[in-house]
Amino acid sequence: MCPETGESYSLILPYANTLCMNLFMEGFSEEFHDYRIIMAMDKASWHTGEKARKRENIVPLFQPSHSHEVNPVENLWHYIREKGGFKNRTFESLKGVENTLADK
Repeated sequence: MCPETGESYSLILPYANTLCMNLFMEGFSEEFHDYRIIMAMDKASWHTGEKARKRENIVPLFQPSHSHEVNPVENLWHYIREKGGFKNRTFESLKGVENTLADK
């Protein structure tokens, strides 16, 4: 999310792994190809591993280990849990989760 404009980019992917991260980064890089982007990331293996592909217009800013409170995306997860229709709720299928996310 851009702190100045509020623009954001997201994908609903089935896993948190290198393949999915590369798909996300490819789409993000293409969507904002005219910009030089500093992206805050934690040090998850799919962000830092050898198979994680680098993009010319994206510079990672790695957060210190075990410091989720300084990772801006953590605020998004709190928002989704509280305001996104997920609080005290269960779903019959993954499709229900995806539909709820897409509606917000």
